[in-house]
Amino acid sequence: MTERILELKNLTMQFGGVKALDNVNFHVNRGEICALIGPNGAGKTTVFNVVTGVYKPTSGEINFKGKSLLGLKRNKITETGVARTFQNVRPDGLLPRKKREKLGAVKEMKEVPND
Repeated sequence: MTERILELKNLTMQFGGVKALDNVNFHVNRGEICALIGPNGAGKTTVFNVVTGVYKPTSGEINFKGKSLLGLKRNKITETGVARTFQNVRPDGLLPRKKREKLGAVKEMKEVPND
């Protein structure tokens, strides 16, 4: 049986009278690579912000590796292995090329390798 790593059930996020997310349901299985796509204003960033604890959802469930993320502080969510990064379309020109390549290649490491 395929293990569900991330699962969102009936996730709703409301800002005043505006529903940014309305009963969102999806899951990601172990080993899958998936994308969240949609037009501007569709709620993609809101999904990431809710999953990572930036926003507390109005209702619904968020489970990672079978455990609820609801009510956890952002740092505790990060400790479970759930984190986000921000898009940076320009390479950091202050770092040498080799360092930038290493940063791009680092996966599940706590620090950047030395030269």
